[in-house]
Amino acid sequence: MDLRRRSLTLMGILTLATGTLAAPVGAQDTPPSAAPECGPPSSDGNYEGWPGLGSVSATGDLLPLIVSTQTVAGPPARFLYSIADPASQAPLAAADVITQVRFYALARDPSAPGEALTGSFIDSGNGLGLYHVTADFDCWGDWGMELAAGLPSGPVTTRAIFSVLPYGSVPAIGAPAPRSETPTATTPEGIAAISTDTAPDPDLYRLSIAQAVGSGRPAMIVFSTPQFCATATCGPTLDIVKTVAADYKDRVDFIHVEPYQLQQTEAGLQPLLSASGGLQVVQAALDYGLPTEPYQFVVDGEGIVRAQFQGIASQDEIRQALDAALGAR
Repeated sequence: MDLRRRSLTLMGILTLATGTLAAPVGAQDTPPSAAPECGPPSSDGNYEGWPGLGSVSATGDLLPLIVSTQTVAGPPARFLYSIADPASQAPLAAADVITQVRFYALARDPSAPGEALTGSFIDSGNGLGLYHVTADFDCWGDWGMELAAGLPSGPVTTRAIFSVLPYGSVPAIGAPAPRSETPTATTPEGIAAISTDTAPDPDLYRLSIAQAVGSGRPAMIVFSTPQFCATATCGPTLDIVKTVAADYKDRVDFIHVEPYQLQQTEAGLQPLLSASGGLQVVQAALDYGLPTEPYQFVVDGEGIVRAQFQGIASQDEIRQALDAALGAR
């Protein structure tokens, strides 16, 4: 079985939430999870009562979108998803649209559901959004998501299949954070040369990742590119972090890193393209094994990763993670 396969990626809508980096990023030397395999996978990707891999059960009213690109077995994991209209592909996620999900370890038992989890809506600030839940994936392999949504037209339930991996490429919670060398600046001109944020907070560029991780203080590292983002959430992600940072700067260091190589041109800061015309990721993104952007990490004073957020995260999620990192000192 291809452990890295993903299903249900309607890219036109998924890019609203999280985008694949323009260049492949190698996996970290992360040990496999202690979680077992769920069981022998289906030879053809089919499970009784479930749609085939890469398809969804027909409802006519709802298209489930699995946003998480890297779900790992073991400790409770943050899982991102959204919903869309299957005909127009228009996003349907909203604060007043309540969703619930149940997860099934398909190779173990495709008819045994987990507990119902209500999705927490995250507003990206541009009329779009997605949901997150924290789920316990206790084995790796093919999993099913049964999603129920209360649409204005009435309740709808649909199903989709995705993969849970035995290990991921990004540093695991509890692992040391890579001490990457990243650019710093202290003047407006210097910051404009390393950041595409149109309203940058100078405090996010004082320290490199290496300096922050080794400082003895907790740190929050944000990989995002507001100007060249493959998604609609890099700017909102950074804005949320800046809002939260205002209450924690006296205790936590914040670092913003552009995941792509940039250069100054007559048109301003622009990507440094490869010979084939593609975006190129920076060394820090390689060090952290990023599969997508934006991505965020909270590190405690000992340099240990205490939280990781793929894509956008709410203020409440970030504050909870920062408080936990401060308490771990």
